Amino acid sequence: IYLADEPEWASDIGKLSLDEWSQELFLFDFHSASEYTNFLHKTHLNRDSYPLSLVARTIGTDATPPEFIGTIAIDHEDMKDKAYTPWVINLFVAPKWRGKKISILLMNKILEIADRDLKLKKIYLWTKDQQKLYERFGWKVIEETEYTGNKCVIMEVDPSQRIVVGSSR
Repeated sequence: IYLADEPEWASDIGKLSLDEWSQELFLFDFHSASEYTNFLHKTHLNRDSYPLSLVARTIGTDATPPEFIGTIAIDHEDMKDKAYTPWVINLFVAPKWRGKKISILLMNKILEIADRDLKLKKIYLWTKDQQKLYERFGWKVIEETEYTGNKCVIMEVDPSQRIVVGSSR
């Protein structure tokens, strides 16, 4: 689901993002979950241009409200000192839902949108420890670097050449 369609999920993304990536978010001058939530409301409520965010959630029933499962986004930048653009950012799955291949579903969907709707020829991400996961989708390492005091790699993919994980393609 696009965050644009259900913007009330921005507060969940704001809190969980700050909990998970506080050091990185501080570099972008976000010092609270509410600051990041406000940023998402101002910038990520798009469907046909980026920045945009997706939300995975349960369906919910009359007795049980929908539950946040995870998120992923495309934004203009994710590393202050790198000129690459755009970036896949904020791939996050709530702890309760990890191990259920939600990250694969989110990555497949965001790369489909990057290709089909946004017509992107290259997209980037960085990771400290998930290089093998992203390589499964066709991402390639283009740079080894250090960010926020940690060794990491920057990866790129042409979304039209992505590998759709979990399918026969």
